[in-house]
Amino acid sequence: MKYCTACNQNVTPTKKFSILWFLINCLWLIGGLVYVLYYFMFKKKVCPICNGSQFTNSEGIAIENSFENQVGEFNNKADDYIARKKQEIEALKEQKRLKKLSN
Repeated sequence: MKYCTACNQNVTPTKKFSILWFLINCLWLIGGLVYVLYYFMFKKKVCPICNGSQFTNSEGIAIENSFENQVGEFNNKADDYIARKKQEIEALKEQKRLKKLSN
């Protein structure tokens, strides 16, 4: 997974094999072979969203770290919520117990 600087997203770069170009080049017999060599030797991987070819790892890592921080923050909020709910339940139980004692 790499970070595409053109569309600002994490993507998996891909190569697209053009069947049409391959068939057109096969009409010249040796052209098909040339296209296959070109595909494996020179064709660059591109972003499947915007067809950009500029990728970085450093920003992608920063985004992954940011995502991990967001997940950690979410987990902390969830833990806080659970702790508050447990306290509320204990308070309600105590109120119910006191009501029974007063009656």
